[in-house]
Amino acid sequence: MIINQRLTQLSCATMTYERKIKGFSLIELLIVVALVGILAVVAIPSYQEYSTRANRSEAQAFLMDAYNLQNQFKLDNRVYASTMGPLYNSNVETMSTKTGNYLISVATAANGFSFTLTATPTADSSQSADGALTLSSEGLQLPADKWVN
Repeated sequence: MIINQRLTQLSCATMTYERKIKGFSLIELLIVVALVGILAVVAIPSYQEYSTRANRSEAQAFLMDAYNLQNQFKLDNRVYASTMGPLYNSNVETMSTKTGNYLISVATAANGFSFTLTATPTADSSQSADGALTLSSEGLQLPADKWVN
């Protein structure tokens, strides 16, 4: 009889324990949802800023590459190229960055002795609000606050 009573007590204790771990309380769920919300509010803008800077850096690297190619083109031809085509052995006037966030174009002076490279954000990209970047034949980088040195 004592053994039977003991088994009944253990069974009841086990059943009670199982019921306690079956789910989460509403308060616990609300706390988790609040924490996830706070993390999202902090993390999403930080990620967007990081993404904008990374895309801007890609455009700057492309401009620097085109700048070097323009200088090489001038050494070979005594004038700067008036379009992007001769620099990249193609017949296009503008080029696009690999991610497609910027269009790169060149404006050459009438005498061919100076140029300005411009990276313009495409309208449908996340960079559209970032503004254009320019690099001149004199090495002037505008806007200065958006260039990473």
